[in-house]
Amino acid sequence: MPRSEIQPNRDAQEIGEAVIGIWFKALPTAVGVWGISNTNPVMIRPAWPAFLQGDEIWLSNIDGIPSLENVKFKVGPIDAGRGEFALHDVNDRPVNGTGLGRYAGRNGLVTRDAVGNLEDFKQELEVVLSKILVARPMVVVDPADGQSIHVVLPRIPDGVRSRQDLIDYLARFHQYAQNQHYHEELGKVTLFGCR
Repeated sequence: MPRSEIQPNRDAQEIGEAVIGIWFKALPTAVGVWGISNTNPVMIRPAWPAFLQGDEIWLSNIDGIPSLENVKFKVGPIDAGRGEFALHDVNDRPVNGTGLGRYAGRNGLVTRDAVGNLEDFKQELEVVLSKILVARPMVVVDPADGQSIHVVLPRIPDGVRSRQDLIDYLARFHQYAQNQHYHEELGKVTLFGCR
């Protein structure tokens, strides 16, 4: 069923390890949040100056101001002297912090958005996978919108040239597949991307 054999002395598990390795490279390090003002605009004081104006960011563990969590924001103007930056929405408008509540902790984190970074690693992953697979890999990054997924329309199996050939191919598969069904296996390998 696989489109490619694994190189001798290699293992399919290495494919998963390669993907997770790319995720680690693509994901940024979270930076602690030392302060959040209740001003207009909201000012964020990170533990160290790791951001540039225009960076898309996420806030998490914001005790006392849950409305700021799990929302994508942008870094607005930076006040280097105070070690803080203005919080803007994704349309680059300042976020008004009056009435939002008080930041009640030091466990908050601010993280640069990693969406889009995976495109930067496609070639690297293809090189790694080419050492694991016999066939030449072509990496496609799964859509970031969370609403769509790439679907691969597999090519017709080798040696299948007619409908009767396909019927015979499926019959041989089921004869030796030990309670596996071709359509289920095909469905599993046709869809890629994970949630």
